[in-house]
Order: sequence, then C-alpha cells, then structure tokens
Amino acid sequence: MIPKWGTAAILVAPPAPLLSTGFVAGNTLPAQFWNYMWFHMTAELLNILAAGGVAQNAAVDNQLATAIGLLVTSLSSGSPYTVPLNSGVYFILATTNPYVMNLPASSGSGVKIRIVDLSALATGLVQIVPHGTDNIGAAGNVSVYLQNVDQSGFVYKYQWIELTDTVSGTWDVTGGQFCPAQAVDANGQQYHLGKLHHLPLGNTTSRLLFSNHPPNSGNYSSPITATGVFGVPVGAKAIRCKGYINPHSLAAAGCQLAVAFSDNNSNTPSGTTGNPEFQVLFTATAASQTSITYSEIDIPLNASGQFYMYTYIVVNTTPASDFIALNVVGYYMGD
Repeated sequence: MIPKWGTAAILVAPPAPLLSTGFVAGNTLPAQFWNYMWFHMTAELLNILAAGGVAQNAAVDNQLATAIGLLVTSLSSGSPYTVPLNSGVYFILATTNPYVMNLPASSGSGVKIRIVDLSALATGLVQIVPHGTDNIGAAGNVSVYLQNVDQSGFVYKYQWIELTDTVSGTWDVTGGQFCPAQAVDANGQQYHLGKLHHLPLGNTTSRLLFSNHPPNSGNYSSPITATGVFGVPVGAKAIRCKGYINPHSLAAAGCQLAVAFSDNNSNTPSGTTGNPEFQVLFTATAASQTSITYSEIDIPLNASGQFYMYTYIVVNTTPASDFIALNVVGYYMGD
C-alpha cells in the first residue's frame, strides 16, 4: 500500500552527482547508463500502477513519477504518437483503435520503455511500430500489439510490454505481452494464455471434469463450465486437461472418431483449424471392439469460463457407446 503521507516521503530522486560521476575513481558513467539503472530499480514500484486489476490514480502517478525522477506519461489522444528516446512508462487510455505509437530509432542506448494498455474500448488495441528497418524482438520488422480483449471476448487486465534499446537496429522485448502482427488472423484476436498453473500433485481431490458420450456427429455439446470447480479460479483463460477418447466399433471395418474443443459454438472446427482435439483411428475385426487414445490438451475458455465439444468425424463407431473423459491438471490466467 502507498502510505497516506505519499510516495515522496519514502522515495528519493536519483542524486544529481551520479549523473556524471562513476562509482570507481577515474571512471565516468554516462547519464543514460544511470537513467537505465534507475529505471530498472524502480520498475517494480511502477507495477503498483501497471498491474492488472489495480485502479489507476493520476495523482499517485504524478507523485510517484516526481519522487523517482522517471518519465510517466498518460495518453488518451494524439495518435500516432512518436515516443522520445528516454526511459519511461506510458499509460494508454485510448479512444482511437488502434492507438499507434511510433518507436524512436534504436541505437544501443540502454533506454527502457514500458507501455501499458488501459483502454476501455471493446478491443482497445495499441499498435507499436518500429522505426524504419528496426526490429522488435525476434518478430523482426513488424508492429506488435497490446490487446485488452481477445476473440473469446475475455477481458485482459491492463496488458503491457517492456522494450529495451539493447543494440542498434533492435528493440528487445524484456517483459510483458508480446503479440506481433501477422498475416493470417486479425490483430487483436490472438489468445494470450500466459503461464501454466499446474494443480498440486499432493492433493488427491478428483479433478474429473467430464466423463460421458461425446455429441453426435456435426453437433456441439452443451456448454461445459470449467472455472470455479476442481481448483480452477474464476477468470481463467484456459485449462489444461488430460483425458482419453474411447470409440466402439459398429462393425468389422476401419473406425475413426474426432472430437474438437472450442470456446464458442458458432465457428465450426475441423481437422485443419486451430482447435484442440482428440482423435483415434483403428481397424476393428468385429463389432463392439474399442481403442483408446490418451493425451493432454489446452482448451481456451470463453468469458463465462466455459467450452464446447464438437464431433466432426464419426466413421463406423457407435455414438451411444463412444466415450470421452477429461481431467483438469492446470489452468492459465493470461499472466
């Protein structure tokens, strides 16, 4: 918590003499090096303001900026905006979609920039554009995006990216969400699942989420709620499941059963889409023979913490006997 007497009472700005003198006699550290080091040391303090779910307060922003001597800028208009070559943090409360930020030319200066998307728009994209032929991280000479809402309609909590001018020609990504532009999907529709939170192995609680017949061919299941149960918190963006699919042959012949998973029941999955799935093929020599395939998959969730199953291939199997089971082993929060 920030004390009632303000941040200035507990923080001090970088002492002026260190801007031009080194720590070892005879050495001189450039001002940009000290500014870089000061930014690095105060980055965690700025997480108080930039972290997801924390209310933003302009007065506190300004007080903190004054106390630590760091550039903090809030932008709600003026797109495209050209970022100066100074270490700092930018809060984007954009009314333009996307809000465009043009990076300065990279030169190896050590400057570090953090951009935080606070847009309240339905999509709230921030487009970060490299200068000239500069690269952004491993993505190359393409724009990168911050997004508050993805295709599932799930709201992020104030996503951010941190860029560091490490060498001439490249801004390295040193933290946050990294979603480069690409040519297949519309920017702002990607899924940023974050880190896997694995459920504890010392707990013997059953995590069996689903155990029943898959839907008939060409049909969706009812929505299956994954959050708020089995140790998956409300707000999870995806779950990891271990499970199996177990078709039963209708007659002596080749058999195939494929069941896909989706966060919606309007975009039909297939074998060539990006949907996670279970699929099994086998050759039966008689009716009622079975085969089982085990696997682990990640299943994105919608804004209600739900997903759907969709059966898109049924060849010589018995729907009333076919079976599928899912056990939750972990979840993603978009962090």
